[in-house]
Amino acid sequence: MRRLLPLILTLILPAVVFAQSNYELRAGQISMGGGSAASQNYTLKSVSGLSVTGRSSGGAFTLTSGMPYGSITFGIEESPIERPPAIFKLYPMAPNPFRNHTRIIFSIPSKTDVAISVYDVSGRLVWSVFMDDVEPGQHSVGWNGTDVNGHHLPGGMYILRFRAGEFDEVRKFLILR
Repeated sequence: MRRLLPLILTLILPAVVFAQSNYELRAGQISMGGGSAASQNYTLKSVSGLSVTGRSSGGAFTLTSGMPYGSITFGIEESPIERPPAIFKLYPMAPNPFRNHTRIIFSIPSKTDVAISVYDVSGRLVWSVFMDDVEPGQHSVGWNGTDVNGHHLPGGMYILRFRAGEFDEVRKFLILR
């Protein structure tokens, strides 16, 4: 039993320590309550006072110094950190041309009002939506090709106008019927 005790502690204790600690791992950055470290070498310090140092390499982290009875290697799934876009952008409608449904995709860098309007080729407003205080980021609005009364628009060319803050852009698109 004395020989098994170090093996049991090596396998179970790190899991218990990490289960009780609150670490957050993100794309090359380890963040904890009191601060963070972003580099190839790092030190983790839990609320309970345990310090563990290690090194990241190829998506795997190896915890070495400070680990009871040896080291442990584990992998993490990296997910991109979402940052607000730097500019206003209206992406191409998808699909275009379309029959029954399309998506209007846009990005905004700061909280602002957004207005999307659709006009027929004679300049008549056929559909619009207004959203106030839209949060920064990429957004998508679905549209089924109907007018303000819910009637399907006939096939043809239409004009989309996107306004957000000082940004104003116009795009042409086709409805197929």
